[in-house]
Amino acid sequence: FVDVPKEIIGYLLDNALVVRVQSQLIHPLPLQSLIQQLFEYFQENQELNTTEFKTLTQLSRKFSIPLLEWLDENQKTLRRGDSRLAGPYLSQEL
Repeated sequence: FVDVPKEIIGYLLDNALVVRVQSQLIHPLPLQSLIQQLFEYFQENQELNTTEFKTLTQLSRKFSIPLLEWLDENQKTLRRGDSRLAGPYLSQEL
């Protein structure tokens, strides 16, 4: 974000045009797609580990871990040891 003025980043965040996931700004549509995938996954499975998440999303560990932590923080998932469970706010929506 070095070249982007703080006001622009603030505007994008305040208007839900992007979502902050640790040091990354992500457009809401891919996050919505991810949440839909997780919702469907947890219809068939009770737990999700990091390897399964990486397979499901086709993301590297570098991007998987921050996303999993964001999902935990937003209670879309609940971390239990090395696995995740469906969280109380996991629905088909962001």
